[in-house]
Amino acid sequence: MTELWLKFKDEKGEDRRVLVEGNKFVIGRHSENDLSIPNGKLSRQHVKIETFAEVFVVSDCGSSNGTTLNGADLRDPVALKDGDKLNLGGGLEIQTEIISDRPEAKQQDADDADEDSDDDFSGGSNSQSSSVSASSGNSSIPTGVFIAAPILVIVFLLCGGGAILFFGGSGANNNRSNNDIGSYYPTPDETPERTPQSSSPKSSATVGGNATTSPSPEETAAPETPDEKKKIEQNSAAFLQRIALNDPSAFLKTSQIDLVNSKISQFKGSSNLAENLKAVKSNASQFQTLAQSKGLKPLFLATAALAEIGNNRGNPLETAQRMLPVFSDLRISLANNLADDNLMMIAAYDQGKAGKFKDLRNVLEALAKKNPSVSPREIRTIWFLKQQGKITDAEFEFALRFLAIGTITQNPKDFNVNAEAVIFN
Repeated sequence: MTELWLKFKDEKGEDRRVLVEGNKFVIGRHSENDLSIPNGKLSRQHVKIETFAEVFVVSDCGSSNGTTLNGADLRDPVALKDGDKLNLGGGLEIQTEIISDRPEAKQQDADDADEDSDDDFSGGSNSQSSSVSASSGNSSIPTGVFIAAPILVIVFLLCGGGAILFFGGSGANNNRSNNDIGSYYPTPDETPERTPQSSSPKSSATVGGNATTSPSPEETAAPETPDEKKKIEQNSAAFLQRIALNDPSAFLKTSQIDLVNSKISQFKGSSNLAENLKAVKSNASQFQTLAQSKGLKPLFLATAALAEIGNNRGNPLETAQRMLPVFSDLRISLANNLADDNLMMIAAYDQGKAGKFKDLRNVLEALAKKNPSVSPREIRTIWFLKQQGKITDAEFEFALRFLAIGTITQNPKDFNVNAEAVIFN
């Protein structure tokens, strides 16, 4: 479980610490907010914090005086990190505290404690002298013992070291001992950096290469693979570029990757998704024909069907056939040239099923008039629409699920899903 706490000084100057609860937590001066602060610089609803799995995302509610995060204007929804500083309208500063009971978080805490212990141990003469003083003050051991002890230790080490050199020699056994120490306890400066792999989704699944020598035990135990966020970054970019008619540079921002990652975690190792992906592969030609008949990319249509099915076993082809007429009409209203256009069609799918094909387009036009300083391309995104409260939580969640599954389709085995990549010609 992961908790988010907010630390700030209230209107009386007293320190407060508040737990963020629920999927949506609103802060502002209105008394009905989850956290109400009677400060004239705050808007009635100033910011909101939404919880997606274990990711906390903050966004400004269109406040009059704005919000900054770590000194930068908060324009898009951003995933919060421990220690972030929010400033609401110049009238309230909030510091975040994220507490997690996950094993990796506990391990990190233990590592931090070890580092602190090392620092204390190597703190120099001050720490050592205080220890000796405490001991001498509470013991009847003569002071001369503390003077003689270091000398005896040095003599012992010199004798022991000579014995090791005499009996062990300086040959292969000694070298092996040094190598063992180096491999199990590498210092930060000695640990080699991992080399990032190609951004191609296909190559990211390949480990190793045309090596001319046998790998060492260390290399076998820890293969050179990109970290989880790098996999999502590469595969999501490839997916976005392949669902759009013309958007070769589409990619997700870091805060967006965090949100998608919270959804990907729900599908890792899913046998149902693996079977559904195999069904898409076996019916690739039918998906191709269906999508092209309505001016869509087959990967878009197939992933939309997979997102509709979710983490259940289903028939992707039949699902795609049911969804196709809705997307055909939404495409006329919203277009699908860019990756963001396709994401908006996904978010608007339920509106389309209800026959409201132009509602989202009208919302976009109104937002463009209201925000002349914001670029039209930024407005035409699910991220901006969610920030402005123009799409529902369910619509945004469906778009995130679509993005998560789409990312997995590009290299399923990167996410422990036993299926081949879904890539159409």
